[in-house]
Amino acid sequence: FALTSTLGIGYPFLALKGGARSVIKFSGSGPAIYSDGLSTSAMVYGLRIENLKIHGNASATYGVVLNNSSHAYVSNVSVKDVTTGAVHLDVVFGSHLRNVRCSTNEDVFTTIPTDGIVLTSANGNHIDTCVVEGLTAGAGVKGVSGSANKVTNGVYEGNKYGVYLTSNCDSWTLDTPYFELNSTASVY
Repeated sequence: FALTSTLGIGYPFLALKGGARSVIKFSGSGPAIYSDGLSTSAMVYGLRIENLKIHGNASATYGVVLNNSSHAYVSNVSVKDVTTGAVHLDVVFGSHLRNVRCSTNEDVFTTIPTDGIVLTSANGNHIDTCVVEGLTAGAGVKGVSGSANKVTNGVYEGNKYGVYLTSNCDSWTLDTPYFELNSTASVY
């Protein structure tokens, strides 16, 4: 599928599911997929994004941005060739990222994002079995603000940081993630 502008999603309980080889080739600027509950003044509940590969470009910022969402499920999503990050959870609660991948070890990248998974004002989310590798300028998981988020399993390798949490993050749980060869620190 070819997208020339951001795919905006603002409906509750919507499912965006790809097939076995579904690829979104995004040639626009900004995020490829953007769920914005703030513009509708209502939180987006129960959004599902599954089984997709997202290929961006030098003007693409993120693969997926969820804004003002709750109980979202993002699974088996692979992102490459974006500038800022694979997935951004911004004002997101009780959501689950499973097997999100952004790895220079698994694919050839023309643009390497700064960070992999970014959480801002995000609380009670679960990041499970994700793979973020080769992001030498940033973190596999970056917590800007939020509490009670959990990182379970997964591989965070060859980044500047495996997991980077600012002082605005509290009560995070790291449960057996695998760290290797992160240049500054595995956890900061």
